[in-house]
Amino acid sequence: MKFKLLLVILVLCSTQDMPDLEFPKKTPVIMLNDNNWDAITHLGNEGLEKPWFIFFWAPWCKGCHRIVKIWEEMVTTYNGTINIGAIDTYNQELIGDRIGITKYPTFVFFDTDNKMYFYNESTNIGNFTQFVDEKKYLHLEPYDTPKEIDHFKKWLRRIFSLKMVPVYVVVAFIVVLTSLCIYGNKQEKKDKSDAKRVKLELFRKSLEQQERDEYLKLKGD
Repeated sequence: MKFKLLLVILVLCSTQDMPDLEFPKKTPVIMLNDNNWDAITHLGNEGLEKPWFIFFWAPWCKGCHRIVKIWEEMVTTYNGTINIGAIDTYNQELIGDRIGITKYPTFVFFDTDNKMYFYNESTNIGNFTQFVDEKKYLHLEPYDTPKEIDHFKKWLRRIFSLKMVPVYVVVAFIVVLTSLCIYGNKQEKKDKSDAKRVKLELFRKSLEQQERDEYLKLKGD
């Protein structure tokens, strides 16, 4: 019992220190993101030349770590006959939302007919290659691959995404600050105008008093 407890503690300690997932800089896997997805994959367009098999991951996903070497092995296995890609859809959430990624790791096979299939078998090289070579994906429910979205819609989705919530705070602050500046300038102009009016009124009364005094002096003489 003590040995099992010690083993559990060691496992927990080892997993807590696990670094964020990163692919090697010179990985043969095609690394995708929100900005290059459409330009590189052309998914959703007619005339797709080769299928895509894409690994959707998150930096904190412990189960994703061991997939990196397997996914690089997939590149070697298929040697360009299919495209092997990967994308961090935790930080690149536009594509994650577009494809419908809800968990990590997720693997999606995109056929040339613009149908996509969600892989749901064991994550080892043998099952991955059987899934492709034996076309096991054809036994799964197909989904239409979402078409490209224009840059305006992409911009709107980024602005209103959950990760951009701080933007609302910044925008609200700018709006309030601008309103205060405009109100302050108007109030300052009004105060200056009132002060000028009072000054002119005092000057006018001073002239009137001076003229009255001179009139009374002449009359007395």
